[in-house]
Amino acid sequence: MTNYTCFRKLVLIKRKQGGAYIDGQYVDGNDVDITIKASIQPASPEEMQELPEGRRSDEIFKMYTKTQMFTVTDENPDHLFIDSEEYEVVGVGKYQSSVISHYKVFIAKKAVKR
Repeated sequence: MTNYTCFRKLVLIKRKQGGAYIDGQYVDGNDVDITIKASIQPASPEEMQELPEGRRSDEIFKMYTKTQMFTVTDENPDHLFIDSEEYEVVGVGKYQSSVISHYKVFIAKKAVKR
């Protein structure tokens, strides 16, 4: 059996925990740092077409990992850092099989707030 983990590298994920109401005021959850193994590759033009129209001009990569990721359609999307640049999870596909179960994750470079 081939060891595909040799293509994966360590990636830092920032995951926001769910918030709560305290004394009638909503308080955001804390950020938690998680280190995962993932293979990161450029997204193909065909894959870019699958993304919402407003995201097609973003700097997009695809990432393969065994770790479940949360996207912008969830309450708190995961953020990750590659070469000190921040990216946000914009799409997740779940591929669970008896051969190589994984998630195919699309990430977009986070826009700098001005």
